[in-house]
Amino acid sequence: MIWTLSQINSGLVNDFGLFLDIIGAIFLSKSIIFKGLKQVHKETSSYYDGNPFIFYSYLNQIIEAFAGLVFLVFGFLLQFASNHASSGPNNHIGLTIAVSVLLGVIVETGLRLVGKNWARKKSAKRYGRNWLEGIKNKEKDKSNLRKEFLANFYGDAVEFKKRNEETDENYSKRFKKFLEENLD
Repeated sequence: MIWTLSQINSGLVNDFGLFLDIIGAIFLSKSIIFKGLKQVHKETSSYYDGNPFIFYSYLNQIIEAFAGLVFLVFGFLLQFASNHASSGPNNHIGLTIAVSVLLGVIVETGLRLVGKNWARKKSAKRYGRNWLEGIKNKEKDKSNLRKEFLANFYGDAVEFKKRNEETDENYSKRFKKFLEENLD
């Protein structure tokens, strides 16, 4: 069954468009407004050989801004379509809110899973050689503490999480392997 624009409840379509716009605005502001003070400090501090936190953060901001743009565009298109649909009683506001929130959660989850993995690999590709060199230089010095500190530091920069009960040495090895797999 194909519905024509005149058969659709314009109020429902307009409400759905408005909620998509709200979700889009949240995505656009999320990377800046909801960033914690600790993360801001990491991104604005100076480190030897550059700041490993800033590139990854910018990549995530691109992903979230793109999601916000998509939501805003679809929201405005739905509002535009609703202006051309016949008007009728709108008693589906709860459904509109539920579908909008569900769609937002699905997109956010998908972007986090796919986007963070993409940003992590992109950061490893860009900085991985320098990071590996720093870690390997500490291995030559037989300074496991410093090597593991560097692995934790660089891993933190790309949100490469330490597993439960994983030793620093095992984490360092796993992070090195991740870097080596993602170089050019």
